[in-house]
Amino acid sequence: MIVLSLRYDRIDNFWFTFMHEIRHVYAGHRGIFVNNDLDQGSGSAEEKDADDSAQDWLIDADRYKAFVNAARPYFSRQSIVKFSQDIGRHPGIVLGRLHHEKTVPYSHLRPMLEKVKLILADWVDIAHA
Repeated sequence: MIVLSLRYDRIDNFWFTFMHEIRHVYAGHRGIFVNNDLDQGSGSAEEKDADDSAQDWLIDADRYKAFVNAARPYFSRQSIVKFSQDIGRHPGIVLGRLHHEKTVPYSHLRPMLEKVKLILADWVDIAHA
C-alpha cells in the first residue's frame, strides 16, 4: 500500500513521491517506517534507486539533458511549457526537476507548481458520484 500526504501540495512533489514509492514496491525494497522514514535512511542504495527511477520515469534522462543544454542559461515559461508538451508531462513536473537540480532558482516561476489537493478532491468527488 502506498499512502501519500500532501505536506508539499505541489504537482511536482506529488508525482515524484508517488513514482518513488512505486519503485520501492516494484523493486521489492523492504523497510520499516519509523517517524515517516525508512529505517535504511535517506542515503541508502534503495532510496537512491527509487529517486533515480522516479526521476527517469517522469522525464527521460536524454530528452531532459538535451532540453537543459538547449535552453540554458535562460529557462522561460514558454520553453518549459513546450518541452513539457513534447514529453507529455505537466510543466510543473519539469520545473520541479529544474528547481531540485538548482538549474533554475527556487523563487522562479512558482505559479507553474500547481497544487494537487483540489485536483485530488475533485477526482474523489467524481469517483464517489
